[in-house]
Order: sequence, then C-alpha cells, then structure tokens
Amino acid sequence: PRPVPPGVVEALQALVGGDGTVDWGRGLEPGTPVRILTGPFADQLGRLAFLDDHGRARVLLEIMGDARTLTLDSRSLVAAA
Repeated sequence: PRPVPPGVVEALQALVGGDGTVDWGRGLEPGTPVRILTGPFADQLGRLAFLDDHGRARVLLEIMGDARTLTLDSRSLVAAA
C-alpha cells in the first residue's frame, strides 16, 4: 500500500455525515481549493470552478505555467485545507 498525502484522511473524515455516509459535495463550492484524489492528476491542487447537480466538477489546474480546466467526477475531489 502507498501512504496517502497529509490531510486526505482528515478531509474524508470531515465529509462523513451523522448517518455514517460520505457527502462528497460538502464543502465544495466554486472558488474552493480542492485536492484531486484519483486519476492521472491525483494529489494535485486546483480550484473548483463549477459543480453541477449530476456530480460533475470543473477544476482549474495550473499545468506548465498555464491554467487548464479539467472536468472530473466530484467524488474524486476533496476540499483542500
């Protein structure tokens, strides 16, 4: 197993509601700094640009000195501390 970056476990714990389930949308609103949890951009920090009702998120990520927009599943994001 590979250790997760600092803050990931704590961020996930903060998303757990009273019923014990994870509310992936909690704490995510446009402008929020986010950490990408999965995929080729895992562990990267970006800024949430848009979140729709179907769980899709647009994230602004700086790549090679230029801002790029990625469309991701919101479940692959947590608010960055």
